[in-house]
Amino acid sequence: MSWSLVDLWYPGETDRAKELEKRNRELNQRKLEKGQVNEDWVRQQEAAFEATGPTGTDTWNSQVMDAAGEGAVEGLATMPRKVRDALSTGAGWTLSFVPWWGWLIGAGVLWGYLGGWGYLRGILNRK
Repeated sequence: MSWSLVDLWYPGETDRAKELEKRNRELNQRKLEKGQVNEDWVRQQEAAFEATGPTGTDTWNSQVMDAAGEGAVEGLATMPRKVRDALSTGAGWTLSFVPWWGWLIGAGVLWGYLGGWGYLRGILNRK
């Protein structure tokens, strides 16, 4: 099974759509054999399912992922300017006095205070 954004919010819907498309093709084939529909009608139905069915979902998924990638690139391009602007404000100016390694040590102490040492001890005891 391939990954899809649809499956992220509605698990199994892509597989369900493929199953329904398969059933619809079988139904169209039976109608064609009985003479209820003609070849042109079946081709039109299959074209409609190709545009909106699982293949359409895959196309939609790739379009959303492409747009998200373009947005991320654009956002990252503007990020440094926004960070500089934030650091030039009063609060940012005060925070800029702490070196990067100070923030790293602070984050480690906070992690330990919030239970990280017990979590780490549990991981090490399992080995």
